[in-house]
Amino acid sequence: MRHPFPDHEAFCSLPEGIHPGLPLDLFGLFWSTRILDELVNNTNAYAEMKKKKKEKPPMYAATWALVTVRELKIWLGIVVLMGLYRIKRPRECWSKTDGFVKYSFVKHMTRDRFQAIRCMLHVAPPTTVE
Repeated sequence: MRHPFPDHEAFCSLPEGIHPGLPLDLFGLFWSTRILDELVNNTNAYAEMKKKKKEKPPMYAATWALVTVRELKIWLGIVVLMGLYRIKRPRECWSKTDGFVKYSFVKHMTRDRFQAIRCMLHVAPPTTVE
């Protein structure tokens, strides 16, 4: 039995210059360069503030290297993939089974760098109250 509705051909309505087959184009619809720059600036400012604190700085603050937009995109990509693969703890990504890392995407960032960005990530400009 045929359904009572006419056939419909799906279409994709995206802004000019955005290709539906390119994941980074789609990512850019939600995470603009301005937003990424702001996250990078706030994260680096927060890390610098933590480094200068009188008491012992957090583990990753002492060796902090400025995060870049490129690194932040990689970090966000790993976070998204962790959700898709239902990974409960980040360290599971870098653990080895029979001498091999289970997930190939982790070759783009070390576990320590991932954790450092995770600890210092700051959406809003940091304040001295923190």
